[in-house]
Amino acid sequence: MDFYLGQLNITTTSELATLGGECGMPISGDATVNITTVSASTMRNLFTFGTDSIDINDVASEDLIYRVNWTDNSNNPLDIDIDLSANVISGSVASGLANQNMTYDFVRYIAVNLFNTVNGVDLFSNETTLRSSLKNKFNVTLNNKLLELVDLGSQTDNDTTNNPVRDALNHMLHHTHERFLDISNNLYYGPGVDLSGNEVGMYKVPFISGDRVYFSVIVHASDIQHTVVNRQITIPSRTYVLKLTLQ
Repeated sequence: MDFYLGQLNITTTSELATLGGECGMPISGDATVNITTVSASTMRNLFTFGTDSIDINDVASEDLIYRVNWTDNSNNPLDIDIDLSANVISGSVASGLANQNMTYDFVRYIAVNLFNTVNGVDLFSNETTLRSSLKNKFNVTLNNKLLELVDLGSQTDNDTTNNPVRDALNHMLHHTHERFLDISNNLYYGPGVDLSGNEVGMYKVPFISGDRVYFSVIVHASDIQHTVVNRQITIPSRTYVLKLTLQ
Protein backbone atom coordinates (compact mmCIF):
# COMPACT_ATOMS: atom_id res chain seq x y z
CA MET A 1 0.00 0.00 0.00
CA ASP A 2 1.01 3.61 -0.59
CA PHE A 3 0.09 6.17 2.08
CA TYR A 4 0.03 9.85 1.06
CA LEU A 5 0.09 11.84 4.29
CA GLY A 6 -0.15 15.44 3.12
CA GLN A 7 -0.14 16.58 6.73
CA LEU A 8 3.56 15.79 6.82
CA ASN A 9 4.47 17.85 3.74
CA ILE A 10 7.39 20.16 4.49
CA THR A 11 8.45 23.49 3.01
CA THR A 12 11.76 24.91 4.12
CA THR A 13 14.37 27.46 3.04
CA SER A 14 18.00 26.71 2.41
CA GLU A 15 20.81 28.67 3.97
CA LEU A 16 22.29 31.36 1.74
CA ALA A 17 24.87 29.99 -0.70
CA THR A 18 27.63 32.56 -0.57
CA LEU A 19 30.52 33.23 -2.88
CA GLY A 20 34.10 34.01 -2.00
CA GLY A 21 35.50 37.49 -1.86
CA GLU A 22 35.84 39.55 -4.99
CA CYS A 23 39.07 40.98 -6.37
CA GLY A 24 40.63 43.68 -4.23
CA MET A 25 40.25 47.42 -4.46
CA PRO A 26 41.45 49.30 -7.56
CA ILE A 27 45.21 49.74 -7.69
CA SER A 28 46.62 53.25 -7.61
CA GLY A 29 49.94 54.47 -8.93
CA ASP A 30 51.87 57.36 -10.42
CA ALA A 31 51.28 56.31 -14.03
CA THR A 32 49.26 53.71 -15.93
CA VAL A 33 50.69 51.59 -18.74
CA ASN A 34 48.13 50.18 -21.18
CA ILE A 35 49.20 46.80 -22.57
CA THR A 36 47.23 45.17 -25.41
CA THR A 37 49.48 42.24 -26.31
CA VAL A 38 48.08 39.61 -23.92
CA SER A 39 45.40 37.27 -25.25
CA ALA A 40 42.39 36.04 -23.31
CA SER A 41 43.35 32.46 -24.20
CA THR A 42 46.73 32.94 -22.51
CA MET A 43 45.01 34.01 -19.29
CA ARG A 44 42.52 31.15 -19.52
CA ASN A 45 45.34 28.62 -19.74
CA LEU A 46 47.28 30.34 -16.95
CA PHE A 47 44.43 30.36 -14.39
CA THR A 48 42.60 27.07 -13.86
CA PHE A 49 40.27 25.58 -11.27
CA GLY A 50 39.29 22.01 -10.48
CA THR A 51 36.03 20.44 -9.36
CA ASP A 52 34.65 16.90 -9.20
CA SER A 53 31.22 18.38 -10.00
CA ILE A 54 29.47 15.61 -8.07
CA ASP A 55 30.53 15.54 -4.43
CA ILE A 56 28.32 18.26 -2.98
CA ASN A 57 28.51 16.74 0.49
CA ASP A 58 32.07 17.91 0.97
CA VAL A 59 32.62 21.21 2.68
CA ALA A 60 32.95 24.08 0.22
CA SER A 61 36.69 24.35 0.77
CA GLU A 62 37.15 20.86 -0.66
CA ASP A 63 34.86 21.27 -3.67
CA LEU A 64 37.11 23.63 -5.62
CA ILE A 65 40.84 23.78 -6.09
CA TYR A 66 42.76 26.61 -7.73
CA ARG A 67 45.98 26.32 -9.70
CA VAL A 68 48.31 28.58 -11.66
CA ASN A 69 49.87 26.88 -14.70
CA TRP A 70 53.11 28.42 -15.91
CA THR A 71 56.25 27.16 -17.62
CA ASP A 72 59.52 29.01 -17.10
CA ASN A 73 59.64 31.65 -19.82
CA SER A 74 61.68 34.52 -18.41
CA ASN A 75 62.38 36.09 -21.79
CA ASN A 76 58.81 37.22 -22.40
CA PRO A 77 56.28 36.40 -19.67
CA LEU A 78 52.68 36.78 -20.84
CA ASP A 79 53.87 38.61 -23.98
CA ILE A 80 54.25 41.83 -21.99
CA ASP A 81 56.87 44.21 -23.36
CA ILE A 82 57.25 47.29 -21.15
CA ASP A 83 59.64 48.78 -23.73
CA LEU A 84 57.16 48.64 -26.62
CA SER A 85 56.82 52.04 -28.28
CA ALA A 86 53.15 51.37 -29.02
CA ASN A 87 52.30 51.25 -25.30
CA VAL A 88 49.96 54.00 -24.15
CA ILE A 89 50.96 55.50 -20.82
CA SER A 90 48.95 58.03 -18.83
CA GLY A 91 50.52 60.10 -16.10
CA SER A 92 53.91 60.02 -17.81
CA VAL A 93 56.68 62.42 -16.90
CA ALA A 94 56.60 63.96 -20.38
CA SER A 95 53.33 63.21 -22.15
CA GLY A 96 54.20 65.23 -25.24
CA LEU A 97 57.30 63.25 -26.14
CA ALA A 98 57.59 60.15 -28.30
CA ASN A 99 58.26 56.64 -26.98
CA GLN A 100 55.69 56.66 -24.23
CA ASN A 101 56.51 53.45 -22.45
CA MET A 102 57.66 52.42 -19.02
CA THR A 103 61.41 52.21 -19.60
CA TYR A 104 61.64 55.63 -21.24
CA ASP A 105 59.38 57.13 -18.59
CA PHE A 106 61.47 55.94 -15.66
CA VAL A 107 64.73 57.21 -17.17
CA ARG A 108 63.03 60.56 -17.70
CA TYR A 109 61.76 60.40 -14.13
CA ILE A 110 65.35 60.06 -12.86
CA ALA A 111 66.39 63.01 -15.02
CA VAL A 112 63.60 65.21 -13.65
CA ASN A 113 64.62 64.38 -10.09
CA LEU A 114 68.29 65.10 -10.78
CA PHE A 115 68.10 68.02 -13.20
CA ASN A 116 64.48 69.24 -13.00
CA THR A 117 64.01 68.53 -16.72
CA VAL A 118 63.49 65.45 -18.87
CA ASN A 119 66.22 66.76 -21.16
CA GLY A 120 68.65 65.59 -18.51
CA VAL A 121 68.49 62.09 -20.01
CA ASP A 122 70.97 63.31 -22.62
CA LEU A 123 73.52 63.65 -19.84
CA PHE A 124 73.34 59.96 -18.97
CA SER A 125 76.08 57.88 -20.54
CA ASN A 126 74.14 54.62 -20.14
CA GLU A 127 70.52 55.43 -21.05
CA THR A 128 70.17 52.32 -23.24
CA THR A 129 71.59 50.13 -20.48
CA LEU A 130 69.19 51.64 -17.92
CA ARG A 131 66.21 50.84 -20.11
CA SER A 132 67.28 47.33 -21.11
CA SER A 133 68.12 46.49 -17.49
CA LEU A 134 64.69 47.63 -16.30
CA LYS A 135 62.99 45.55 -19.00
CA ASN A 136 65.03 42.47 -18.10
CA LYS A 137 64.42 42.83 -14.36
CA PHE A 138 60.69 43.18 -14.99
CA ASN A 139 60.62 40.02 -17.12
CA VAL A 140 62.67 37.97 -14.64
CA THR A 141 60.71 39.19 -11.61
CA LEU A 142 57.31 38.52 -13.19
CA ASN A 143 58.44 35.11 -14.37
CA ASN A 144 59.70 34.22 -10.88
CA LYS A 145 56.47 35.42 -9.29
CA LEU A 146 54.46 33.18 -11.62
CA LEU A 147 56.76 30.25 -10.81
CA GLU A 148 56.19 30.89 -7.09
CA LEU A 149 52.44 30.69 -7.67
CA VAL A 150 52.92 27.44 -9.57
CA ASP A 151 54.94 26.06 -6.66
CA LEU A 152 51.95 26.63 -4.37
CA GLY A 153 50.27 23.77 -6.23
CA SER A 154 46.55 23.21 -5.91
CA GLN A 155 44.94 25.37 -3.25
CA THR A 156 41.52 25.41 -1.63
CA ASP A 157 39.57 28.17 0.08
CA ASN A 158 41.17 27.09 3.37
CA ASP A 159 44.61 28.12 2.13
CA THR A 160 45.67 31.47 3.53
CA THR A 161 48.20 32.14 0.78
CA ASN A 162 46.89 34.74 -1.63
CA ASN A 163 45.82 33.08 -4.87
CA PRO A 164 44.89 35.15 -7.96
CA VAL A 165 42.91 32.27 -9.48
CA ARG A 166 40.48 32.26 -6.58
CA ASP A 167 40.10 36.05 -6.68
CA ALA A 168 39.46 36.13 -10.43
CA LEU A 169 37.03 33.22 -10.30
CA ASN A 170 34.99 34.70 -7.46
CA HIS A 171 34.96 38.12 -9.12
CA MET A 172 33.43 36.59 -12.24
CA LEU A 173 30.88 34.66 -10.20
CA HIS A 174 29.79 37.92 -8.59
CA HIS A 175 29.46 39.92 -11.79
CA THR A 176 29.28 37.65 -14.87
CA HIS A 177 28.09 34.30 -13.58
CA GLU A 178 26.66 33.45 -17.01
CA ARG A 179 30.20 32.61 -18.08
CA PHE A 180 29.87 29.43 -16.02
CA LEU A 181 26.59 28.17 -17.51
CA ASP A 182 28.51 25.53 -19.45
CA ILE A 183 32.08 24.73 -18.46
CA SER A 184 32.17 21.28 -19.99
CA ASN A 185 33.55 22.01 -23.45
CA ASN A 186 35.57 25.10 -24.33
CA LEU A 187 36.70 25.63 -20.71
CA TYR A 188 37.89 22.08 -20.08
CA TYR A 189 41.61 22.05 -19.33
CA GLY A 190 42.25 18.41 -18.50
CA PRO A 191 42.20 15.87 -15.66
CA GLY A 192 43.71 16.64 -12.28
CA VAL A 193 43.58 15.53 -8.66
CA ASP A 194 42.36 17.26 -5.54
CA LEU A 195 44.25 17.41 -2.25
CA SER A 196 42.98 13.95 -1.31
CA GLY A 197 44.21 12.40 -4.54
CA ASN A 198 40.73 12.11 -6.06
CA GLU A 199 40.41 12.81 -9.77
CA VAL A 200 38.82 16.12 -10.66
CA GLY A 201 38.20 17.97 -13.87
CA MET A 202 40.36 21.05 -14.40
CA TYR A 203 38.76 24.02 -16.10
CA LYS A 204 39.95 27.37 -17.39
CA VAL A 205 38.85 30.54 -15.63
CA PRO A 206 36.70 32.07 -18.41
CA PHE A 207 38.52 35.28 -19.27
CA ILE A 208 37.21 36.85 -22.47
CA SER A 209 38.43 39.47 -24.91
CA GLY A 210 37.98 42.93 -23.44
CA ASP A 211 38.61 41.88 -19.83
CA ARG A 212 41.12 44.04 -18.02
CA VAL A 213 43.72 42.73 -15.60
CA TYR A 214 45.63 45.14 -13.35
CA PHE A 215 48.75 44.85 -11.25
CA SER A 216 51.35 47.30 -10.06
CA VAL A 217 55.07 47.60 -10.69
CA ILE A 218 57.09 49.63 -8.19
CA VAL A 219 60.46 50.78 -9.50
CA HIS A 220 63.16 52.03 -7.14
CA ALA A 221 66.04 54.16 -8.32
CA SER A 222 69.50 53.07 -7.26
CA ASP A 223 70.12 53.78 -3.57
CA ILE A 224 72.98 56.09 -4.50
CA GLN A 225 71.41 57.61 -7.63
CA HIS A 226 71.14 61.05 -6.02
CA THR A 227 74.86 61.14 -5.26
CA VAL A 228 75.88 61.50 -8.92
CA VAL A 229 74.95 65.18 -8.66
CA ASN A 230 75.63 65.52 -4.92
CA ARG A 231 71.96 65.75 -3.97
CA GLN A 232 71.07 64.99 -0.38
CA ILE A 233 67.54 63.61 -0.90
CA THR A 234 67.03 60.13 -2.37
CA ILE A 235 64.75 59.71 -5.36
CA PRO A 236 61.28 58.39 -4.42
CA SER A 237 60.13 55.13 -5.95
CA ARG A 238 57.68 55.31 -8.85
CA THR A 239 54.60 53.08 -9.10
CA TYR A 240 53.23 51.98 -12.46
CA VAL A 241 49.84 50.35 -12.85
CA LEU A 242 49.92 47.82 -15.68
CA LYS A 243 46.51 47.55 -17.34
CA LEU A 244 46.28 44.46 -19.52
CA THR A 245 43.34 44.66 -21.91
CA LEU A 246 42.91 41.08 -23.13
CA GLN A 247 42.60 40.48 -26.84
